[in-house]
Amino acid sequence: MAAPNNPAGSNTPAQNTMQVAQYTAGARTRNIINIANPGGTGDKAYSFTAATSSPPEEATDGYPNFHSQRYLHVTVINNGESGGSATVKVYAYHSYSGQWGRLMIPGDQTDSDTKNQVKITAGQEDTAYAIIPIRGIERIFLTCDTHPGSSAAVDVYLGVNSF
Repeated sequence: MAAPNNPAGSNTPAQNTMQVAQYTAGARTRNIINIANPGGTGDKAYSFTAATSSPPEEATDGYPNFHSQRYLHVTVINNGESGGSATVKVYAYHSYSGQWGRLMIPGDQTDSDTKNQVKITAGQEDTAYAIIPIRGIERIFLTCDTHPGSSAAVDVYLGVNSF
């Protein structure tokens, strides 16, 4: 009796031909995924030591929205012992336009004034946390609009999930 024909080749073990397809586009993720290092924990996306105002320019700037998740989780830690608050601004990228834009507060997209851009502020020696809807956004970029001064770091952690 002849052996059955293996579509993956005669030297491929049978168990390697019986794999189930795993979809990754638009995957639902309950747990928050660190986008600075998917699968890792404790990895900072940014550590600002001074104010920055340059918005992103290249399509590869910032971080990709890991598997097209729905929510962005932002933790801003102001390590400044003096000098006041730290504020970060959020930018978003879509390949359909090939452009970066300021991420606006939901419901305020018609106002082009920068006061309606998504900003997260952490006071002196404080931590701020925000959850931002980012459905359809492909890349995320942050700038540090205000910095507490000196050499204090403003650390930012970015995560994404669907629920």
